[in-house]
Amino acid sequence: MAMKRGIPPKNRDLRRYAARNRLLRMGGYLLWLTAFWLGARGYNASHQTYPPEQQIVGWRLLLWMVGSAVTGFFLFRLWRFITQRPLEGRIEAAGLSRSYSSSADPGAASSVSYDFRMNTCLIIRNKRGKRHRIRVEQKQGFYLYYYPGNYVRRFAGLPYPLRDPRQIPKAEDRKSNHDDLSDGYLCIACGSLNNHSLAEPCGRCGHSLVDPAEISFD
Repeated sequence: MAMKRGIPPKNRDLRRYAARNRLLRMGGYLLWLTAFWLGARGYNASHQTYPPEQQIVGWRLLLWMVGSAVTGFFLFRLWRFITQRPLEGRIEAAGLSRSYSSSADPGAASSVSYDFRMNTCLIIRNKRGKRHRIRVEQKQGFYLYYYPGNYVRRFAGLPYPLRDPRQIPKAEDRKSNHDDLSDGYLCIACGSLNNHSLAEPCGRCGHSLVDPAEISFD
């Protein structure tokens, strides 16, 4: 069977999911900029008797639009267009990190409880020798799903890379704790490991699972 470089045709829901996310993100951003532009025009129209220096024109209009563009970039998380591009390569290093969020005012006299997310940090070197650093939220069950030396492929608009199954040691060949790798099929949309059949959808988000055997790993 011929190997495929993209998402297999049977996983159309994943293609629609990635395309819908990009469309909604960019569409919302454009609507955000349009609202600011119309707001400036509306202000000028309702203040026609004001002198030009008190209207949103010239450098004020430029500053107004630049501020809205920068704010919208973070509001709609447009950096994901850059950070979730197609990527393939070999993992050079894998580690864990935590991002904290306080559930109370840090200056409060009472004790403060913290919530945290565990993240998997990967350093991936592609075939051209360029290193990429990506971070995905750690999901229960795949602590050792990504490990140094494994070749992975990530698809555009989907956060979790899929590993090359040919490089995973067989259960009978695992001689150390490091070789005790997480098994199961990874959902590249939400990062959950599923131990059921590929014919069934992800138990967490409901998206179809990609069969690694149908993906081209170079």
